[in-house]
Amino acid sequence: MYRPTRKQMSATPRWLRPKLSQDQIRDIGLAHVTNVDLIVKAQADEGILWDLVHCVYLWTVAASEIGLGVPEMATQLDLVTRLIKRYGETGAIQFVGNDYEIAKTGICVMDAIAEQADQYTAELANQAALKAVNDLSAQCRR
Repeated sequence: MYRPTRKQMSATPRWLRPKLSQDQIRDIGLAHVTNVDLIVKAQADEGILWDLVHCVYLWTVAASEIGLGVPEMATQLDLVTRLIKRYGETGAIQFVGNDYEIAKTGICVMDAIAEQADQYTAELANQAALKAVNDLSAQCRR
């Protein structure tokens, strides 16, 4: 089966690239809802926190690449920054004030970006997000 190279995909106009499948979009949406739900129920551990941070970084990069939802994702970055800081200071992974409302909006925004993103852009965003989260978590351990 023919599979285009990264160079070929990057040269292909975004509107011609294959989109994420409906199964992928559904699974992504479930991950977003699950992470937020576990935090609300005070059942989130550090792994869930970093999963949420990864999702926010991933869709922030994708939003920037496709030009959709950039300001909304900046709000989500502020939210996860507060969550990380709160976790470092108190050991608690919890929403405070209007954080939960912001997170619920973020679920909708990230899901909308996933519906518009192509597979190539989503993969590149995932790689960038993994690197960023790994770097950030290493800094937090120091």
